[in-house]
Amino acid sequence: MLSAQLFNVTTIFYMLSTLAFFIFLAGRNKQVGLAGSILAWIGFAIHTTATGLRWKESYDLLGTGHAPLSNLYESVVFFAWSVVLIFGIIDAKYKYRAVGAFVMPFALLCMTWGQLFLPTDINPLMPALQSNWLTY
Repeated sequence: MLSAQLFNVTTIFYMLSTLAFFIFLAGRNKQVGLAGSILAWIGFAIHTTATGLRWKESYDLLGTGHAPLSNLYESVVFFAWSVVLIFGIIDAKYKYRAVGAFVMPFALLCMTWGQLFLPTDINPLMPALQSNWLTY
């Protein structure tokens, strides 16, 4: 599935962003901080695309699509996406890039845990989740 490959690419961008923010925190080089922010935004864009593709893949595989929030893997991936979004908004508004050294490792940890240790397959919604809130 293409979404799984894009989630792997997202994890790599979050790792590079984390590394850039650690270097920024150690040396306070503004270009390195900017690079960390740019890498985080690129990773976020890929993450958003991968989430949309996963939603489409659920529709293609199961005939009825559902928002990618139905199992632990999808919830962890969505949580990482939300954390990076909030950091991106704060970074864009206040330019306080030192926060990235604390936020991006957390997003990286969530993505790595999801990719390596949780089942990534797409399953039909369990009956308790079959509502208009999640179905496509």
